[in-house]
Amino acid sequence: MWLQASMLRVNQLFIGDGDVPKNATFLKSGEINMNTLWVGNEVPVDFYKNAETLDGYNFKLEPPHGGFNAFSITLEPGFKPDFHSTNTIDFIFVISGKVELLLEGGSTILSSGDSVVQRGTNHAWRVIGEEPCTMAAVLISATKS
Repeated sequence: MWLQASMLRVNQLFIGDGDVPKNATFLKSGEINMNTLWVGNEVPVDFYKNAETLDGYNFKLEPPHGGFNAFSITLEPGFKPDFHSTNTIDFIFVISGKVELLLEGGSTILSSGDSVVQRGTNHAWRVIGEEPCTMAAVLISATKS
């Protein structure tokens, strides 16, 4: 099995476990372009029972309870950030560009090669500079007990 996602054109995805590769752009506007890479309903994933999960998939930022979602996102300069939080642990990797991670207690600037682990925190993103910022993210369902 192989996976290749072009980060130069984030609307391209190849999943190689049989059929022709699929493309799953779920949100595209003038300021944001998001692409689902994979969604799983539970962890661990059973390779033999987990079929293509993108057919008919409607994007929700939060993955299914007990599951995960992986996506890429490109934010354009001028993107208007909204604070949000999810019941997830988020693994976020900055591929290109610069972005400010806004938190309730402050902020930090991230650039290509930086990574973030979010644990249900309230946060927002703001592009720094004139270049778009592309990130890859994996969100895993979590609970607060």
